[in-house]
Amino acid sequence: MSGSTPHQRRREESMKRSNDIFDNLIVVRGAGDLATAIIIRLHNSGFKVIALDIEKPTVIRRTVSFAQAMFDGQSTVEGVTAKLTGIADIEDALDRDFIPVVVDPEGRIIEKLKPTVVVDAIIAKKNLGTTKALAPFTVALGPGFVAGEDVDCVIETTRGHRLARLIYEGPAAPNTGIPGNIGGYTIERVMHSPCAGVFKACHRIGDIVEQGEVIA
Repeated sequence: MSGSTPHQRRREESMKRSNDIFDNLIVVRGAGDLATAIIIRLHNSGFKVIALDIEKPTVIRRTVSFAQAMFDGQSTVEGVTAKLTGIADIEDALDRDFIPVVVDPEGRIIEKLKPTVVVDAIIAKKNLGTTKALAPFTVALGPGFVAGEDVDCVIETTRGHRLARLIYEGPAAPNTGIPGNIGGYTIERVMHSPCAGVFKACHRIGDIVEQGEVIA
């Protein structure tokens, strides 16, 4: 323990208090960038966490999202590794200190796992089926949910002074459809394909590009 971090020591102490691998289990719906941040914080605090997502998720900030495990088999962010896991192998993955990422877009496995907490971090801007009946405590990120009705707690995701505020009654700020202002730019920060088809990138994530440059 001499070389362990405070996070690791807290996790070890928490694990010693639990006799069942599924005690205090938390299920997070979604494995994108915001979901990944939540998962890492919970994991480092000693909780067992499982992520559920669709088979081919679309992700913002793909290199720091556990959803990438859906394509590569595993994804490591800040020293925490998530692995694409079948339902039968969830317990083994948790026992080996991995974050199981399971293909389950409708959250059907939640009833079987009986988690203590369910977090909806899909960021769909609407409720895709998360209710207070899923777990003793339920949390949802962003618009589309009403705290006290759909879930127990809603977390504000809109940029500004209300960002990350915990809401126990009522909804988060509505979706404006306009990206947050960064450096004076909003809608200019997001590019949309002019047509349907297969996306073939000319650059890698993190490359420096100039305005008007072809990126795909």
